[in-house]
Amino acid sequence: MIRKRQLFPALVVAGLAASSLLLSYRGENSSAPEQMELSGNYFFSGARLTLTGADGFPAMEIEAGSARRELKDSALQLEDVSIRRGDPPALSLAADSALLPQKGADLLAQGNVRLELGPSGAWVARAGQARMQGNGAGVTLTEAVSFHRAGGGDAPSITGEHLVLDVESMTAHTDQPVRVRIGQVVFDADRLNAEIDKETITLDSNVQATIKP
Repeated sequence: MIRKRQLFPALVVAGLAASSLLLSYRGENSSAPEQMELSGNYFFSGARLTLTGADGFPAMEIEAGSARRELKDSALQLEDVSIRRGDPPALSLAADSALLPQKGADLLAQGNVRLELGPSGAWVARAGQARMQGNGAGVTLTEAVSFHRAGGGDAPSITGEHLVLDVESMTAHTDQPVRVRIGQVVFDADRLNAEIDKETITLDSNVQATIKP
């Protein structure tokens, strides 16, 4: 089920089929969601969606330049995506596209992924792909991952092909090769655990350090 605060101007329905998509939507002046059930393929232009958690309360807000659903695929296909999770610590994510499953599976964002985490976007990540839990509490970044404190300086930066962020505990970990740079010192290791807000990083297995100007 997809909950929507507002359905923006264009809705194009094409084709006929026995299966259907159940939508819940809520206008700004409504006290409770209304439901409608329609058959066919869907295209939304300028879509805004509210995803709720298991408790029924809003968990994340999603805006997309367009959203499409085809009968052969139950996932909602989003383009030009922006995702926000407001509960502390705040998280925002932007990507070229995303797949939003209907039945509680992880959201998959792809292409030029940029993630900001913490107060005022204190930490910034870039990746080719991000897999996000339905409530936004966990994000797995893959493909040319970089993660660093906004503003740079001598703050640590992490690069690799895999990094798991626990948003609520502000921690990160990976069991795949990773590189950490702090100032002019570069560390390579096979595993990493980090407490992001404390800027504490623990490296494990085949740890090597080099100095690079």
